[in-house]
Amino acid sequence: MATTGSSSSLPDAGYYVDSLIVDGVPVDSTLSYTFYNVTDNHTIDARFRIYSYTITASAGPNGSITPSGTVNVDYGNDRQFVITPDAGYYVDSLIVDGVPVDSTFTYTFANVTTNSHDRSKVCIIVL
Repeated sequence: MATTGSSSSLPDAGYYVDSLIVDGVPVDSTLSYTFYNVTDNHTIDARFRIYSYTITASAGPNGSITPSGTVNVDYGNDRQFVITPDAGYYVDSLIVDGVPVDSTFTYTFANVTTNSHDRSKVCIIVL
């Protein structure tokens, strides 16, 4: 007797369905799959991946930010940046997402869950 069955894959918060493998073969659907006219055993494997976001960090002249460049941060994690002026200079401003923030030597993106934090830029000027 043939039967029909279905399966759905719901990822935990911060994860998405990366792929769905049915009987060892990837299928186009990543959220659900229906078996039709089932007359034999089958396997289904849902593979999940954590969301990863990017923060782009750069410093003006006469100082540095570490890490710099494009930095990946996984969902729910924190990422700290350290701002270091060159000798004889001070941190004038730290701008995050276009808005000045009250921090001079470190800044932490806490519990990153969206890509809204796309830029961390420090401007350093002469004393």
